[in-house]
Amino acid sequence: MAGDLQHANRRLLAIFMTTSMICGAVFVIYAGCDITSIPGLNSPTPSGGVRGSDRTPTPSSTPTPSPSPDAEDCNVDSDCDDGLFCNGSETCANDTCLDGTSPCDNQTETCDEGNDVCETIVTGAPCASDVNCAPEFSCDINNNVCVPLEGCGRGACNIANSSPGCNNQQCCDDVCLFDVSCCSIQWTQECANLALSLSTCLQP
Repeated sequence: MAGDLQHANRRLLAIFMTTSMICGAVFVIYAGCDITSIPGLNSPTPSGGVRGSDRTPTPSSTPTPSPSPDAEDCNVDSDCDDGLFCNGSETCANDTCLDGTSPCDNQTETCDEGNDVCETIVTGAPCASDVNCAPEFSCDINNNVCVPLEGCGRGACNIANSSPGCNNQQCCDDVCLFDVSCCSIQWTQECANLALSLSTCLQP
């Protein structure tokens, strides 16, 4: 019985010593390795840091482009001149072109672009129809004289005519919101029908 116990103790001691030797050999081998050569230890991580390190990555800064100055429209008035007489003389102010104003009084004059002159029209000139009057005038057929237009064109708004617009400014504004050609090309029957449907066109 005692012999068996001693035999078992010797066997356990041999196993313990063998295990210790193996563990020591593994430690010596591992300690002798270059730790930096262990695969993946110092490889970059998706977030930009280094595995095995607590270094926080520094984000790269993107330079902000400086705004470029706006180009100047003009330096002097002549830089803005469009060569037209009837729309007035353009001017330069603060490096920006400003529109001119008509040199003619549209109530008493017409502008002749070809000759660069304003032609005087006498209110009350005799007429039989609108064709006898200047563009800014219509014929008062009750008195057969030319009178300044009261609207954006000639003639009653509920009647088609061969020119753009009619003699009621509010009606012109409302109708031409629906069809701009009524005030820029011709007051057609469609324009007249539209005027009949609007209360502002029925006012005198």
